[in-house]
Amino acid sequence: MVLACKIERVDPEIIFASSQQVIWNSNSEYGFVKGIEEEIIKKANKWCIFRIPNVYGPGCKPFYNSVIATFCYQISKGESVTIHDPSVKREFIFVEDLVERLLHPEFNSLESINGEIMTVGEIHSFLTDKLGRHKKLEKCLQSYKQLAG
Repeated sequence: MVLACKIERVDPEIIFASSQQVIWNSNSEYGFVKGIEEEIIKKANKWCIFRIPNVYGPGCKPFYNSVIATFCYQISKGESVTIHDPSVKREFIFVEDLVERLLHPEFNSLESINGEIMTVGEIHSFLTDKLGRHKKLEKCLQSYKQLAG
């Protein structure tokens, strides 16, 4: 895309959704490729790169790449949840917060979007015995309950 823009002598604003995996796991195939893509995007004249942590919220797919979506789906269906290590920490951002941030790009900058760091055990607790204490997780769970209902 960047090459095509240069060949055609057009200068669009390019907003690129990258991943925190560039930092967290740069030796993985995904993190490595995202890093290469970022370098290509920087060759454009007007660009903004957002490095995004794990996204959750209504519409996320369970059993795909979201532990929160998977937990919400299982809990809404009355299924048991298996947690191998409740102390594992990850950074998460609620989809609505992410969209709000994406609407205000600063061009020619790379921005790491900060989320909330939670353990897998905390997430499960907020969706069960502490339900209501984390409004965004509760909203996610409610969306799955509506689909199941």
